[in-house]
Amino acid sequence: MKKLLSVLLPLLLLVTLPAPSAYAQDEASTQHECSHAQPSPLPTRISGRPVIYVHGWLGSSSGHENGPELLEEGLEPGYEVFAFDYSFANTVWGASGEAASCLADYIRQVSAAMTGGDGKVLAVGHSMGGIVIRAAGGILAGSGQGSILGGVVSLGTPYSGSPWGGTVYAEMLQNMRSTGIDPVKVGMPEAETSAAVCLAVPLPNNCAPLPYLPGSTKYAMVGSQIIIERRLFGLKFMSADIPLFGDAIVPKLSATGYVNTSAGTRPSGKFWGETIVECKHTAGYLSQQLLRTRSIAGTAASLIGTTIEALGDQRALDMMREGKADVSQMPLLVYGLFSDCFHIALPDNEDAMTAVVGYLKKMEPPITATDGSGGTADDGQSLGDLSALTGLWRGPVYGSQDGYDLVLELTHKNGTLSGTVDYPQLACSGTWTQTDRTGMTVRFEEQILKDESGRCVRRLDATLTRTATGLHVRIKRFWAVIEADLVRR
Repeated sequence: MKKLLSVLLPLLLLVTLPAPSAYAQDEASTQHECSHAQPSPLPTRISGRPVIYVHGWLGSSSGHENGPELLEEGLEPGYEVFAFDYSFANTVWGASGEAASCLADYIRQVSAAMTGGDGKVLAVGHSMGGIVIRAAGGILAGSGQGSILGGVVSLGTPYSGSPWGGTVYAEMLQNMRSTGIDPVKVGMPEAETSAAVCLAVPLPNNCAPLPYLPGSTKYAMVGSQIIIERRLFGLKFMSADIPLFGDAIVPKLSATGYVNTSAGTRPSGKFWGETIVECKHTAGYLSQQLLRTRSIAGTAASLIGTTIEALGDQRALDMMREGKADVSQMPLLVYGLFSDCFHIALPDNEDAMTAVVGYLKKMEPPITATDGSGGTADDGQSLGDLSALTGLWRGPVYGSQDGYDLVLELTHKNGTLSGTVDYPQLACSGTWTQTDRTGMTVRFEEQILKDESGRCVRRLDATLTRTATGLHVRIKRFWAVIEADLVRR
């Protein structure tokens, strides 16, 4: 049992790596180091309000987290979502190291690429990503550029650490090693990595403190609270609620603890609110089985089991009230692991992401950028009669990716365009469905139906404009933008 527990907790603590999502998965484009270059590709110009999503500890921007996608779905036109990748330093404490300086550079580059508006960038940080954003904000403020970071929303960020951080986590990893399992070989960090050590409560003296955000930066915090409802005999009126450590890893007071987390300095930034998403789960005691038991031995076993569970719950609750991690909490954490409010599930939690989107919209308005000459950023012309756009179009892709063609065949019916799309070199094809139209642009949802190479994203947003020589296509995803100039075939 002891060995099982020593393996389970580190698995609970893992921020699992996101599943690839891109137009075409390019092995060569994977970022292994920053060196103050762009970790995520940027288009030459950004026409909307940029929102940068920063992943958590042990994560990367190409993983299973759906945060960027939910941001895109929730934000209205006029916002563009990008993902910053610091997987080259994701075991280094977020308040120090190269990740923060790289993010500061990335924010500068995103701001400079904006074709209109005020140059202000928004950022969302999950888990330690919020720490990295704070550190990057401190760097920007130090260089006199703090104003370009318009707003920050943290999601499950351990401002005041985690009870599982520091020595407890280190001991668990050491116990895991004693079972003959090498943490590194299963994709886990060494116990002495600074990210693990500095998650301790309180912050160890040898860990870099968290700088506050620039004074002009708006900030909001989103966290979660998991509650386990224990029912005796399965009866609701004989129940007790046991709150876990917030999302089971980061207590809610830590997730909303921006203030008083940087000793010796005055809190800065403009507070815009906090939200705690709650998930409640019923977990009856073994005594539920007592009602179905007809033997004396079975009844006795159920009573003994229930007593043991109740005593374990009391110990777990007492330790959680003291803010201390304890092995008695493990049975409850198993329920938390499958909760929508669990730490690594927050970027997939629609309620949490709805709160994040709400704060972003209040912080800075969307932007409809212009090219400086009075036209739209797409340099388009009036679309005119859509039926004139029917036919076969083709052109090479450029921007964040290149090396393959986009082939589009458009049809027109009842004032609406639709089409089929093909990427011959990628062996991907699908459909285009019109979703919106203005005087100069048509928006489509691209759905890939055939993907023999497994290199294309299933659904994307595409914008079509008319040019003097043909059609211009712009397809965006949270981490990249591709474009193509199409001519009729």
